[in-house]
Amino acid sequence: ERFLTDRSLTSTDRWHVPVNWVLSTDPNFNDTSPQGWIPPSFPAVAIDIPGLNQAEWYIVNKQQTGYYRVNYDVQNWAALASVLNSTHELIHVLNRAQIIDDAFNLARNGRNYNYALEISRYLVREEDYIPWAAANAAFAYLDVVLTGSEVYHLFQRYVLELTAPLYSSLGFNNTANDEFVTAYHRTIVLNFNCRFGNEHCVETAQEMLESFRTTQVRLAADIQTTVYCSGLRGGDADNFDFLWGEYLTSTDSSEQSILLNALGCTSNANRRQFYMNQVINETSQVREQDRHTILVSTINASPENMEEALDFVVENFHLIQPRVQGLSGTTNILNALSRRLTTQAHSDKVDQLFNRHQFIFTAGELASIGAIRENIAASLTWSAEYLDTVESWLVENYTDSASIITSSFVIFISIFISIFNH
Repeated sequence: ERFLTDRSLTSTDRWHVPVNWVLSTDPNFNDTSPQGWIPPSFPAVAIDIPGLNQAEWYIVNKQQTGYYRVNYDVQNWAALASVLNSTHELIHVLNRAQIIDDAFNLARNGRNYNYALEISRYLVREEDYIPWAAANAAFAYLDVVLTGSEVYHLFQRYVLELTAPLYSSLGFNNTANDEFVTAYHRTIVLNFNCRFGNEHCVETAQEMLESFRTTQVRLAADIQTTVYCSGLRGGDADNFDFLWGEYLTSTDSSEQSILLNALGCTSNANRRQFYMNQVINETSQVREQDRHTILVSTINASPENMEEALDFVVENFHLIQPRVQGLSGTTNILNALSRRLTTQAHSDKVDQLFNRHQFIFTAGELASIGAIRENIAASLTWSAEYLDTVESWLVENYTDSASIITSSFVIFISIFISIFNH
């Protein structure tokens, strides 16, 4: 079966697919050469795997060398959850990332979310960046679609529980022994913890911002956005004024970009309105090519800020369009909204936007409006089909450290060719 994010689409394309596998009885992931091939006559090909009956679990696509997703039956998903939650180091780090990525994307595409959520429990023991990069994408999507849910706070608590060991070990301060990817890893962990209300994270970030204000000693680049955002989310107008002043006096384009992306985090209503007005004011102190960042950063900052930015765009698109440089400016704004809008109320506001400004939209902007509508429709479908399952799992399990343990084998492989369409 060809994997498509949009299940309403179909395809008759077929490929020769290389397949390899590893069994629990011999967990050697080093040899990634094909052990078999699935011909274009797919969808159903039985593959004989010697020793499968004696294995507690198996994994297809060693080190994720093939470009396809792998779906298993319930017994093997449960067995993978068990081994990950007990001895995850037995599984190659690339396959740990693959399992997280496949499980959540397959769930989003109509398979069972319980498998993905049970597997994700092991992340409390995961120290490597690569699986966390996969989890970051999965949790970022759930963060958006669960925002209005009555159990959103349980999702936040669950992610905080999973990231707690890494938050303790990585913290805010880099060291001379940090690997290159540690900065990215730290960003993921700090972003979740400060955004989801870890009091220590929020207080530390605010203290670091206050220290920067008084000492002018620059923060490490990988924590600047988190520190600035956390300080601004508290609503302190002085913090906004300070960072706005830093932007106005900076001559470093990278620093300017970091500051513009952080300033949208303010929860102070007056400062937020002032900031968004910099997009349309004739006397704006932000360069035309950078003005779209003002709205993009506000949209991405928080659900409340996103709602305010949406209203601003609906009301002022005719003023925004000529004051951001090039077609990419407005499409970047619309695309940022597309990633965040999920409800029928949002759909109604998009209709208002279209009705008010339909005669000035460019072809690219119309395409972005179409993408927004498609994504909202997909989110509404997701809520109708999967929200109850995810909510129930969070209610029943978010503080439960138990994991499903089974010992079984499977005799049939389902391969899903992963062709991403956006």
